[in-house]
Amino acid sequence: MMNILPIIIFLGSALLLFGVSNMLPDAPAAMHPRRRRIMMQAIVSLAVVGESLFIVLMPAFDQHAKDWAFATAGMVVGYWLKPR
Repeated sequence: MMNILPIIIFLGSALLLFGVSNMLPDAPAAMHPRRRRIMMQAIVSLAVVGESLFIVLMPAFDQHAKDWAFATAGMVVGYWLKPR
């Protein structure tokens, strides 16, 4: 179970990103596509970083899973810190 956890995290995040972002086709003006996109990016990023920190901080996970967690958290931080 511990070896497939990073794959589960990735697939869950991708499904959340692509499945929920288009659920509100007739949203009010406050939910324009740009604002909705930014909100979904923030929600998915927080979920992925939270899961990564959980894996890093729990002693039950092996080093391979922790390496994946560090890499995943680094990618999320790098995404938000890139120059626009």
